[in-house]
Amino acid sequence: MTQHLIPAQEWWTAEEISSAGLPDLPSTRQGVDAVIKRLHWREDAVLARRRAGRGGGFEYSWKLFPARAQRKLLQAASVAIAAPAAPAKLTRDEAWTWFEALPQEVKSKAESRLRIVQQVEALEAVQGRGRHMAVVDVARISGVGARTVWSWLQMIEGVRSDDRMPYLAPRNRAAADRQRSKDCDPEFFAVIKADYLRLENPPFTDCYRRAERVAKAKGWDILPERTMRRRLDATVSAATQLLARKGIRSALACSGPATAARAI
Repeated sequence: MTQHLIPAQEWWTAEEISSAGLPDLPSTRQGVDAVIKRLHWREDAVLARRRAGRGGGFEYSWKLFPARAQRKLLQAASVAIAAPAAPAKLTRDEAWTWFEALPQEVKSKAESRLRIVQQVEALEAVQGRGRHMAVVDVARISGVGARTVWSWLQMIEGVRSDDRMPYLAPRNRAAADRQRSKDCDPEFFAVIKADYLRLENPPFTDCYRRAERVAKAKGWDILPERTMRRRLDATVSAATQLLARKGIRSALACSGPATAARAI
């Protein structure tokens, strides 16, 4: 079952091995160096190699590790593969709409998960550290199981960094909620645009609240403010918004002094 699996980190320095907490491997650099020397790891032309880049030295394939250490790495890889897939079929707006309707307690869990993921990425970016080692360290510090952290990383794979929150929220109701999801009435969006895109330059929140009152009176379906703001930005260019809200001189000024001068 695990023969086709490959650990998230295949090549390891002696320092990384000693810090990873793998079974049947020493937890000190001196101990790992002793194992490398005793088992002649460095003499294996296939499974040992000189490390490229800053620092030099050697790194060793996970295939040199004891059987129990290999099984632990493969187990982590299998957990990542088996983790529940992120709601990839949800559009960006659908994911955020679903998230914004969740109780604050669930949102707080998503925020906590995101902080842990960011800690893993920050550690991983440190010179010479792999993802497996970063996950082990963060799991130890945060008190969350390494398997759980791997599952969270899998949930946001391929997701934009600013869109991760909905994908990290506990989503046992996500599929059912998506079946019930609905769009807003076009009139609701039209009222927001007409109110927002005018020279009086009103705040978007005020425009949304006014449109919300109209929608309640008329029985229109609505969507959350944040979703409507993203929809407006996606359908009305920044230049058009500037022109409608600030006037032609401001729009030309943003195009450059030469363009503004020719227009005057």
